[in-house]
Amino acid sequence: MREYTEKMLNATLYLIMKLTDARRLKPLSRRYLIPEIAESNSSISVFSSSARLKVLLSTLGVFTTSAVFAVVERFPRPEFESGYDYPTTTVPMPPSGAIHVLDLTLLLLALSAASYFAIKARSRKGVATTLILSLLYFGFYRGGCVCVVGSIQNVSLALFNNSYQVSWVVFAFFAAPIVFTLFFGRAFCGAVCPLGAIQDIFIMKPLKVPRWLEEVLGMIPYLYLGLAVLFAATGTGFIICRADFFVGFFRFSGPLHKMILGGALLALGIFIARPYCRFLCPYGVLLRWASLVSWKHLKISPADCVKCSLCVDACPFGAVREPVPAKLSETRTKGVRRLAILILALPFAIGVGAFAGRVAGPMLATVNPIVRMAQSQEVPEDASAKDVELAYDASIAKKGAEVEKEIIFGSTLLGVFIGLVIALKLIALSIRRSNDRFTPEQAKCLECARCLPACPVPPPSDTEEQNENKPSSPMY
Repeated sequence: MREYTEKMLNATLYLIMKLTDARRLKPLSRRYLIPEIAESNSSISVFSSSARLKVLLSTLGVFTTSAVFAVVERFPRPEFESGYDYPTTTVPMPPSGAIHVLDLTLLLLALSAASYFAIKARSRKGVATTLILSLLYFGFYRGGCVCVVGSIQNVSLALFNNSYQVSWVVFAFFAAPIVFTLFFGRAFCGAVCPLGAIQDIFIMKPLKVPRWLEEVLGMIPYLYLGLAVLFAATGTGFIICRADFFVGFFRFSGPLHKMILGGALLALGIFIARPYCRFLCPYGVLLRWASLVSWKHLKISPADCVKCSLCVDACPFGAVREPVPAKLSETRTKGVRRLAILILALPFAIGVGAFAGRVAGPMLATVNPIVRMAQSQEVPEDASAKDVELAYDASIAKKGAEVEKEIIFGSTLLGVFIGLVIALKLIALSIRRSNDRFTPEQAKCLECARCLPACPVPPPSDTEEQNENKPSSPMY
């Protein structure tokens, strides 16, 4: 405020000097440090004495009014020490953990109900009811969050980055479906996952996908899983969340391109049942592995199979294994030779995958924002030293080189993983086991229970079950 007053006084004195006699203002100007006036020896007389007096009084009036408004505060400052009441904050408090506890509780209840209806009660209506309730709560009410599929990225980042701590809720959502799958199969996919539930509504005229095409498209989830882990571990980003095509429908808003792609998948689901679950979902890969060793699994026929093949027509996912005769058309020697060739080709497949991953590494590294920032610092060779100094940051370049090296190494491991999966798939397809009934393929079966109403075999009565479980009397 003092500086403002001095500036106003200096300007006013300079104006008065121009309108009156400058020599009379020299002592005053020296006091207020105006060198232009203090060093001036000229005398300027433009107006008459009375005119100069009027201008002087007017100027002094303007200065006095400005000084008064400048010094006097328009509003007095509040007294914070004398009973001042602070206003209440309008920022909402962070959400409590109660909603997360409710989410986890309902997830465990839904998994338990789905497993019970599919294996014990053998009820398609029970599974469908659980599916609808899960879609309404986990999908539309909670907006697809916490997402079990996306939790892969949080867990991966926590494993490779010590500074990141995954929430216990996210980890529980990640682990609970896998644990249930180890005991009861893929009940989560069939009746709890909201991403699968919204696709399930659109299954109307499912077509059978050829086996070879299904196996080829089935490699996409493995690649998707590897990329999600790679990008999350290196801090590049959560690509599963970026490519969530259904969250926009749950929240009734979202980017246009995601809504279009999500609508296209739902439209495709009319003819190809659950295309995302079967040919895209990265979390489904983990559940496939867990379901292979599950303790209990859904059974199509409650008693002896009559081989009517109605269950094959009822399953829209091609997850029913048909009977395989004990006598095969090829000799055992031919089958063993084929298996030996595939096993010997395993290192070659791993090597090709590693090479492909190493080649793709630099391209994948450009997705990382730090690597892109470091690469944008590159200057032409003919640039001056000053331009290079201004445009180049050594710390960013060093960090970008480290991240790029990590991504290239991770991409090489991803190539090894894909090569190994392809080789193991070929080995598994070359092994044929005899089977005398229609059974669900444990890795593919989603336990939706669609095949159960189609089976004409009635469940055994309690008396028959007791007779079957009753030990036979010893014969003497």
